[in-house]
Amino acid sequence: MAEIAKTFEKEANQLVANIVMASNSGLWDEAIKHLHTLKGSARTVGLDDLGNQARKLEVSIKDDKIRDLQFLKEDLTLLENYLLDYKNYVRNKFN
Repeated sequence: MAEIAKTFEKEANQLVANIVMASNSGLWDEAIKHLHTLKGSARTVGLDDLGNQARKLEVSIKDDKIRDLQFLKEDLTLLENYLLDYKNYVRNKFN
């Protein structure tokens, strides 16, 4: 279990960094791709809040509802906070 948690954490960190970079650069297709991957990975390991937030962002970008960077930053911050909560959980559980 610890190995899966650490592997997911590493992958999720990279995905979130890629999402932020793509969004800040206006590379919406790239952001959507990374959000889709994060959504699936998070749900696979039982992190529904993180998966649901990734899905919300993915759908919003696809539907052109959220391409304003100010609103996007708020949702990305929430996504990052869910990941931070998970990191803290993993550290407390396995260290």
